[in-house]
Amino acid sequence: MPGEAPLDRSSRDPDLVAWQTVLPPFAEHLAAAADRARRLEVAEPWRLAIDQTRLPDVDYRRELVLAAAAWRHRRKTSTVYVFAYDHPVPSSLIDPLVDDAQEHCLIEGQPRAFAQRGGRPDSRCLYVGHALKFDERLRQHLGDGPRKTSALNLRHWARYPDGPLVLQAYGFATDDVPLARMFEEFLWDTLRPLLGRRGGR
Repeated sequence: MPGEAPLDRSSRDPDLVAWQTVLPPFAEHLAAAADRARRLEVAEPWRLAIDQTRLPDVDYRRELVLAAAAWRHRRKTSTVYVFAYDHPVPSSLIDPLVDDAQEHCLIEGQPRAFAQRGGRPDSRCLYVGHALKFDERLRQHLGDGPRKTSALNLRHWARYPDGPLVLQAYGFATDDVPLARMFEEFLWDTLRPLLGRRGGR
């Protein structure tokens, strides 16, 4: 109403919490997570070398997914994973490949949701992610998942010739999912991947 005094939400909204109230428990939460991280029983990461020249072969892609499924069911974990090359790759090489693939899928009437650009000039790391169903997420990244699910869709563009694309996976117990997500964000900040975004698909 004209002339009515503005609402003072700080005094009327019971959901608002002062910084001095919320910061100490937040700090305790981080300290507890750090302590849990120090006490983790860490297994060796699982590694898989992907032959990009064989990605158009559906049987080869199925072999990769089955290998990831066997590892996940044996470990019974949530998974933080990294796709990486063995040397830095310029985004000026990767971005046009992804752009062309995205346009080709659109022309063919089969548009797909490709992972967004990371905005890095170059990096060894292509992508960092987290998944509860690692094998299913790998299937999506290979290009065989639902078209509206954002993923790498590697079979549509990955032809980089200099060596394999390496997938490395880190297993976390299912009750350590919050810690796994923090580890994913740490890797994203550290490795600065060429594709994807921080903290989720």
